[in-house]
Amino acid sequence: MHPPRSYSPSLLGVYQRCPRRYYHQYVVRVPRRTHDSQVVGINLHGALEVFYRQGGFRTGSPATAIAQLESAWADTDFSSPEASAAARRDAVTMLAAYLDAEAAAPPGETLMVEQRLKATVEGIPLRGIVDRVDRQANGELVLVDYKSGHSDAQGLPPGTLLQLAVYRQLIARSALGQPPDRVVLASLRGGNRDIMLSAQAWDEALQQALDLARQLAADDDFVARPAASCVFCDYQHRCVPWLQTTAAELPGAEGPVVTAEAPSQS
Repeated sequence: MHPPRSYSPSLLGVYQRCPRRYYHQYVVRVPRRTHDSQVVGINLHGALEVFYRQGGFRTGSPATAIAQLESAWADTDFSSPEASAAARRDAVTMLAAYLDAEAAAPPGETLMVEQRLKATVEGIPLRGIVDRVDRQANGELVLVDYKSGHSDAQGLPPGTLLQLAVYRQLIARSALGQPPDRVVLASLRGGNRDIMLSAQAWDEALQQALDLARQLAADDDFVARPAASCVFCDYQHRCVPWLQTTAAELPGAEGPVVTAEAPSQS
């Protein structure tokens, strides 16, 4: 089986959570649903991209970003008109709160916005899309990564350190020529959070990503890894190990899990 031509943090994150899910999503490419929460994230990223590409607070205001969000909104992208209306109100609230907080201490010069980057590290081709990189007035280079699906109180989403370590390395190998001095996780639901790690810790997170890529490249079996999070997987009906696993056997399960009868084939 051919390995991917390059490795993104999202691809590696899927493989890390469950090789079988990776197989369905990236090898067989089984179509999957776009969840309402994903559409909200896409719309918020789009509005922030336009806002900062057009000069950010030097040329606009939170109101201009909200106008951009609403102009690009489409009810047909959601599961129902009611879901769209609720999501729209939530997205406007998040965007307004985030940009109001940013306006109190505007970033310096924005150098990258939704920038596609790629580089080969230790023979592994990496790629990623960086949300934003700013140069502060004191010369600091700051990587800003948006998260719309969690609040700071919930801790880091799974795979976040791996993702940010890859982004740091891609930025270091870009025209900027250095890794960011600061990494900020911008939770649109709960404010900014500086990710404070030593250079050694960042290197270890990057090495984990590279090791995952090597493991993926050599994997021919893509064995399922049933867990409580499988309840959110779009490929449940194709996964015999999940369908045959009881709630008590699921790592991290806190209650009963309803499963369907296992099909005769995987």
